[in-house]
Amino acid sequence: MCPSVERVKYRYFRKFLTLPLIAAGLLAGAMSIPAFAQDVDAFLQASGEWIEARQRADGSFPLSEGDPDFFASIQSPAALGVLGAYVATNDQDFLDSAVDAADFLINNFEEFPTNEPRIRTFDPLFFVRLSDETGDPQYANFIQDNFWGPLSSGTYGPTGDWDINDYIASELARRASVGEVIAAWDLALIAAAANEAGITQFNSALAAGAAMALEAAPDGSYELGTEGFDILGLTGAVWIAGVTGESVTPGSGQWAGLPTFTLAARLVEYQSDEGGFLQSTQAFSDPVDRVQTVSQVTSFAVLALDALDDTDFFDEINLGLDALINTFQEASGRINYYHPDVDLSTVDDPKPFVYLSGYGLYSVEESRDPDPGPIPVPMFNSWALALLVLLLGSLSWFVLAGRR
Repeated sequence: MCPSVERVKYRYFRKFLTLPLIAAGLLAGAMSIPAFAQDVDAFLQASGEWIEARQRADGSFPLSEGDPDFFASIQSPAALGVLGAYVATNDQDFLDSAVDAADFLINNFEEFPTNEPRIRTFDPLFFVRLSDETGDPQYANFIQDNFWGPLSSGTYGPTGDWDINDYIASELARRASVGEVIAAWDLALIAAAANEAGITQFNSALAAGAAMALEAAPDGSYELGTEGFDILGLTGAVWIAGVTGESVTPGSGQWAGLPTFTLAARLVEYQSDEGGFLQSTQAFSDPVDRVQTVSQVTSFAVLALDALDDTDFFDEINLGLDALINTFQEASGRINYYHPDVDLSTVDDPKPFVYLSGYGLYSVEESRDPDPGPIPVPMFNSWALALLVLLLGSLSWFVLAGRR
């Protein structure tokens, strides 16, 4: 074969080999689908084991590790966490832990002067879900007999004459010293439990109570972990709206007149690029300071957005889940309230609480599979367009060269 012909064929072959490289670059430049590094199962297993390991022999949980005192109000958040770990893993030890906690709590509730049990905000959700998972109706029946029923008949509370409106007023008053806005979060827990139990008669009152709570925002002062929790209240209001479909639009305050999806849009303004949410609007900066984000607000922001619309808020939900899994969880499995870059010697309340891990575990288990909606069509960016032009030009050259 003539050497000149060999050289032409070699050049042609060498240029042909560049086509796959150009095509690969084109595809890489065109794709812009976000990726999330989540090991959800490992997170849930480790968190559940950490909480369970701190459970006492009688079934109760301490406020913080080694604390000998019993606090009825913090039992259900921790137990709801280990129950969530069971739902995710089918590890029987987690279910046994949750049952032990419920059995102890039933006999150790604080009581009103009427000798009736005082039901705390997490208790209905934990007890309703425990009956669902065990098939044992006694836990859901306990809440029906001691909470839903009395609220319906107007016989709940310290004087035996509270209906749902009186209960809501009591929650607003209870939170007044630290910020009435937080009551929207408390009421959201009741709304979530009631609707899981098939009880919808309280929805409008709970939503109206949340709207009233939001009117107390913004926070008057802020200190990380100690003062200022209005964003937590906002998560509760958005969660109630998602669960009930009711309006939570406040009549006054910084969020006055805002419809539900605008309130949700305001909520995501307080999310950092790492995924965590701020504790207070007073901590806002642009961009959001990730070191000021906290796991509790992140947990309930994720739950709220998931309940409202897990398609429209898919990216924000996944980013929040990433923060809980990859930022706030420690190597031990514990979920810290604070961002890992916070120096705990600089905060007045280090929050070494067992039940805080229950918040994050419950949130991740509940929200782990948001609906991404329709698969987006990859869009060409400027680099991809340049590669496309190069590829088409090369193809045209090859066609013209082949005709010679």
